[in-house]
Amino acid sequence: MTAKRKHPVLIVSNSLWSGYRASLIGYWMIFVVVFVGINLFLPNNLSDQMETQGIWAGAGFSPKVYLLVIGILLTPVSMTSYVSNGITRKHFVGGTILLSIPMALISAVVMTLGFPVEQLLRDWVGGKEIMANPSLLQSGVEFFLGFLAYYVVGWMIGSGFYRYNWKAGVVISILSLLPLILIEAVGSNGTMELFGSAIAWPEIPFIVEMLLILFIVAIIMAINYAMLRKAAIKRKLI
Repeated sequence: MTAKRKHPVLIVSNSLWSGYRASLIGYWMIFVVVFVGINLFLPNNLSDQMETQGIWAGAGFSPKVYLLVIGILLTPVSMTSYVSNGITRKHFVGGTILLSIPMALISAVVMTLGFPVEQLLRDWVGGKEIMANPSLLQSGVEFFLGFLAYYVVGWMIGSGFYRYNWKAGVVISILSLLPLILIEAVGSNGTMELFGSAIAWPEIPFIVEMLLILFIVAIIMAINYAMLRKAAIKRKLI
């Protein structure tokens, strides 16, 4: 009896995961080593705000950028090879969406566990107690959806350059700032200060925030599918 063939979506997602997991693990190893080094060797050089709020609370933007870059690379680097080997555009999109789950989930777990680990390090080296004490479950959910959003926005940027000419790709890149700004505005783990915003946003229930981010992610995924389902196959752009 012949073994049952894997679904093409799983073939794509497993192949992409095998290609990107080393990058993900390497990124987080470097990230954690730098974080531990700062807490162990530079505790006296931290500002009062960083000492009381903690370094980890403000470290969430770096993994967002990392996942944004991974998303940008997906279509230009991988789609041509998969479609040339019999994978449909639809299945490539499905596999790329599946890849987003472990990429965002692992990143969210590491970021969430970083809060109690940072406090343990502070207790060990004799630093000030960290005042920020977020709910780990709430933080985990918010990090997961935030990382997922940056991944799919990056994917949209890369798909735009693949599907259209470079001018249209630049326009899509600029427009992609809009969902990112909205996501950062509604999320309490957001980094709106990086956009120079001093606006006092109205209080929004947590579940509404998360549903709004999930809705934005779903729309961006649909846009990606719409761009790629009839895209002409090009030689690799990267």
